[in-house]
Amino acid sequence: MKKGLKIFLPLLVFIAIILIIDGKGKSADALYEKYAQDYSGSIQVDDMSVYYKKSGNGPTLLLIHGVASSLYTWESWHEALSDNFTVVSIDLPAFGLSGPHPDEDYSHDMYMHTISSVLDQLNVKEVYVAGNSFGGMLCWMYALHDKERVKKIVLIDAAGLNTKRNDIHDPGFKLATHPLFKYLTHAITPKFLIERSLKNAYADPSLVTKEKVSRYHDVLLRKGNRQAFSKVLLETIHNGEDHRKKIASIDIPVLILWGEKENMIPLDMAREYHDLISNSKLITYPDGGHIPMEEIPKQTSYDVKKFLLSE
Repeated sequence: MKKGLKIFLPLLVFIAIILIIDGKGKSADALYEKYAQDYSGSIQVDDMSVYYKKSGNGPTLLLIHGVASSLYTWESWHEALSDNFTVVSIDLPAFGLSGPHPDEDYSHDMYMHTISSVLDQLNVKEVYVAGNSFGGMLCWMYALHDKERVKKIVLIDAAGLNTKRNDIHDPGFKLATHPLFKYLTHAITPKFLIERSLKNAYADPSLVTKEKVSRYHDVLLRKGNRQAFSKVLLETIHNGEDHRKKIASIDIPVLILWGEKENMIPLDMAREYHDLISNSKLITYPDGGHIPMEEIPKQTSYDVKKFLLSE
């Protein structure tokens, strides 16, 4: 026991010092000032501000990002799809400028309530929903939650089938969920770790620019986001819950997009989604990774446009 304390006490002291010095994070106001041009504003949902972007005209398409991300991930799709759709993207609670939930509530119900509130305040009666990774999981959940409003779903390398903790493969995500080291990641989040995670998510790591790394790094450092990130991974996504019966009950049209060079959620999961959802179409991309809407935006947005505009 004493030997164990001698080993871990210096580490715990080091973590405590870092938390005092560097654990506070960046303010939402400072980040908004820096990235204001990328946002349309914020919507008040209960006691928190949910930041969003809205562009274009036509039927509404809601875009939902994954963990450790923000609405920035949809930048190219806003440009490509705004001629045909009113494109809305949001920073989910726990991420981006929206930041941590005031009650630390990261339940599925909270996310359903947040999405409904945003759409209500934007006066959206009918919507298409598209989401990547965790955002894809929230999309099909919301389609089952509000069947009258959601007309079609696009799942992009979606989470929801790989819900066990040992399904976490990204090194940064593993650190963020480690019983001890997660506290270190709450205080110290070096850019090289973000860069490594992004390159792991891309099929072609050379496409990961310094600007992109800085943007992901900045929003992750928003005050409270790193702590919330750990909670979402453990409590909301990788909680061991089996969603297959729910997924199989989806009866509206679903487009499944997946990168064949996916390192985080295996391609087998795309095929399983396709098998579970009777009214689904699967498209895979040989040159795509975990976030193909960033990596190959022209082809992915074309496929989405074709799907949404079809009868």
